[in-house]
Amino acid sequence: MKKIFVWGVQWVWKSSIIKKISTRNENVWSFSYWWRLVEVAKKEISNYTNFDWLSGQQREIVLNIVKEQLNEILNKKNFELLLFDNHYTIFREWKIMDTFADKNILFYDKLLLISAKKELIANRIAKDFQKERVSIASKEDFLEIHQNKELERFHFLSHKYSIEFLEVFNNWSLIESVSKIESFMKL
Repeated sequence: MKKIFVWGVQWVWKSSIIKKISTRNENVWSFSYWWRLVEVAKKEISNYTNFDWLSGQQREIVLNIVKEQLNEILNKKNFELLLFDNHYTIFREWKIMDTFADKNILFYDKLLLISAKKELIANRIAKDFQKERVSIASKEDFLEIHQNKELERFHFLSHKYSIEFLEVFNNWSLIESVSKIESFMKL
């Protein structure tokens, strides 16, 4: 089984793209780390409203369940490819924060970076009803800075560990992005 780490800033359609690929290809399994965390938190934590507001103990419970789910998939599922969607950095509390230890990249066979124009990302954030966040992020150019930090780290790690990579610039077309990625993965 090959494992591909799919990364990019929030709102570049990572989860949508990998779900589309896995539904179009029976030998592909997708695992969206953030959405799994939210799904488990909703199920396991009474009165859940927001992952950021969980206590340390609640986060630990959720993280352990998601890790168990991933291990089960890795050990029991029969498929050729795992697309693992996660963030190298996230935009929280008006800061860009690292979320991923460099050494963990060795788990993956290939890297895939999805990026988009900052205006497109801002439009997607606005559709998620976070207009205040869009205006502050755009004003401070956080979207561009954040995406550039992801790109810089992506190139550094792919070269440092000699891992094959693909950059996909996601414009408005989900299908175009999916087709380009499927070609990279030879699906």
